[in-house]
Order: sequence, then C-alpha cells, then structure tokens
Amino acid sequence: VLSPGVYDGVVLSSAVNIVNRGALGSVVFESDNIIFKIRTSGNVVLSNLTLRVIGGDRSRGASAILIQCGCVTIDGCNITSSQGQGICAVSKDALISVHNTCVHNCAQGGILFDGQSKGELLSVDVMGNAAGGVEVRNGAELIAHRSRFW
Repeated sequence: VLSPGVYDGVVLSSAVNIVNRGALGSVVFESDNIIFKIRTSGNVVLSNLTLRVIGGDRSRGASAILIQCGCVTIDGCNITSSQGQGICAVSKDALISVHNTCVHNCAQGGILFDGQSKGELLSVDVMGNAAGGVEVRNGAELIAHRSRFW
C-alpha cells in the first residue's frame, strides 16, 4: 500500500502487490522511460494507480508497462505513454488480466499482446492512441468483455 505521491519507475522481479487505497490520481508513477518492467515467475497486482510516461525520446518507444513474464493483474488504473504503448506483453510467459482501466493518448497503440502472450480485458477503455487500440499478433491470445476501443 502506497502513500499519496509521485513515484519513479521500477523493475519488478518478484511477486508484489502495488495498491493505492486512496482516490485515483493520488498515487502517480511518472517517468521518461518504462514505468514497470515486469519479469517474474510470480504474481503482480497493480491497483488504482496513475501511470504516465512523459517527455523523453519517442524513438525509444517506452511502454508504461512492459511484461516480459509473470502473471499480472491491472485493476482500476489510468495509463498513458508519450513514447510507446500503454501496456505491452511480449512472451508466452506473460499472462495479463486488465479490469476497469483506461489506456489513452499513447504515442503508439494502447495495448500490445505479442509473442504468444495471453490476455483478458474486462471493462477496459482504450482510446485516443496514435496507432490504434489493441493489437494481437504472433500467436498471442486475447479475450475481451465489456471493453471499448476507439
């Protein structure tokens, strides 16, 4: 559980829950690079957080959340990236469940599922992204329920 404030990005290499029990926007992760790089065999929960990749070099394509491996739940978050995707899953070892989240105004697509990753979207809004809403490629799988992409 985090106190209100602005935090920098981190690499998550073990199971962890990062939870804001206050109002959305009271805990902000802001960086000019990837905010959460996730590579763990455990479970990661990100809940009620605001994530913003700001400034920096657009050619780096930094996603707000890069999931290389792990079982990740993203719930009630507000996500944007001025450089890359909001959420990017890149391998068969990446399992993602996204609920009640808004991914918007990203310099690339909103959410990318790649490299046989697996994902589920439930009540997710993906909007205003430069390269579209959600991309599923290279054997990745996605199930979406009550979600909007525009």
